[in-house]
Amino acid sequence: MQNYNTHTTTNDTNKVDLPRIFEIIDDELLFTTNDISELLALHPETVRRWCRTGKLRIYAPGGQYKIQGKDLKNFLYRWYLIK
Repeated sequence: MQNYNTHTTTNDTNKVDLPRIFEIIDDELLFTTNDISELLALHPETVRRWCRTGKLRIYAPGGQYKIQGKDLKNFLYRWYLIK
């Protein structure tokens, strides 16, 4: 899998223009599911489902889902390429 910082697909001749969101998400910040749902304009349950099914890597201190910025960007990169 390509790193989200390369801005290319697996075929280097096809460039991918990534949305600005990749520039504004800090790799070290921790996001809640509500933060992500607001950021992506999705229902919070959608984000929680991604966490429960392992699609989105989580940290769960005290039972609350927390997602590190770099994990969110890696997930979004894969999600963006599939769309």
